[in-house]
Amino acid sequence: MNQQALALVGRANLEKPGRSPFSAFATGFCIDSDGVVATCWHAIDHLMTTYSLVDVPKPGDPVAEFGRLESHECPMFSFFGIGDPGEALMFPMLSGTGHVHDDIAVIELGGQPRPEAFPVVSLAEQAPVVGEFLHVLGQFQPPATPLDPDGDKIGFALTRQGGTVVSAAAKGFCIDYAVPKGMSGAPVFLPDTDEVVGMVVEVWPPALASSRIGISKSVTWAVRTSEIVPYVRTLRQNAADRYTRGGRPWCDRKT
Repeated sequence: MNQQALALVGRANLEKPGRSPFSAFATGFCIDSDGVVATCWHAIDHLMTTYSLVDVPKPGDPVAEFGRLESHECPMFSFFGIGDPGEALMFPMLSGTGHVHDDIAVIELGGQPRPEAFPVVSLAEQAPVVGEFLHVLGQFQPPATPLDPDGDKIGFALTRQGGTVVSAAAKGFCIDYAVPKGMSGAPVFLPDTDEVVGMVVEVWPPALASSRIGISKSVTWAVRTSEIVPYVRTLRQNAADRYTRGGRPWCDRKT
């Protein structure tokens, strides 16, 4: 898989000496060279609900609008292989769409400077089947990750793991590997072609896995890429996305 298309999903911290400039919470991957990233809804939801974003609609207004945020208040996305060596470029969320129950978020990136074309993954057309072995690539925070004076974790680590499909459904599938924290939104892909077949959503503990699929061990539930594609179409077709205000990014940054 194109590792450069992997995105760290997190928060840009307040600029203070000795502080970590970025805290990674989850993983995502770029699916459009214009800068469109797929990740889990819950990976960005805590930032959207921590701050007071919603302006109460006035009579006649069709929907509530989301106000502009400071850069440390909104989801940010950082990539490998973009920019100079050792430089961490972060891109704010310009607009987005998704669904909380499907736990899918598709994000259009803003920010400058930006590459002429973002690196992207290849999406598989076929659905995974039971017994098929798949790989997962994402970031996680090892237990010994150092903290800065504000308690934010400094750095991250990448891990590439694998698991066998033990259950498949119309919207997703389970693999017999429980991903570590931080890999929500990670791509699940075919080891021979590197094509992405799904996205990590959550880990089911043994009791939940037993009740849902009859397997008494921890498994990872992933949504199929076919479930993500419709949200990409929505993002492209809806220029006045409900998470955008006046075509400007959420964050108070130049775009």
